[in-house]
Amino acid sequence: MNHFSRMTNPPKLLNRALLAACALLLGASGTLLVRLIAQRAELSAAATRASLAEEEARSLRQQLEAERLLAAAQNRLLRSALLGNTAPPPQSAPASSPGP
Repeated sequence: MNHFSRMTNPPKLLNRALLAACALLLGASGTLLVRLIAQRAELSAAATRASLAEEEARSLRQQLEAERLLAAAQNRLLRSALLGNTAPPPQSAPASSPGP
């Protein structure tokens, strides 16, 4: 083999080294891609959990408000009963009551 043919055809060892380097880079990029996909799935799951927690908090606030309104109505009825009033408080009376 003459000097010219060695210059135009890289040695097999260099080709193998380049192939090995490319394989390592592909493997590393594949690993990174898998990690990114896993992290995206984790973020999506976290966002879903946060959304569910917000919905539960909203529901609990509504339930607490309903219980507060019920307690206020019960307090008015109890106060009225303790003061000797037999008629219901004006807040719980119907808007238009028919006459006798």
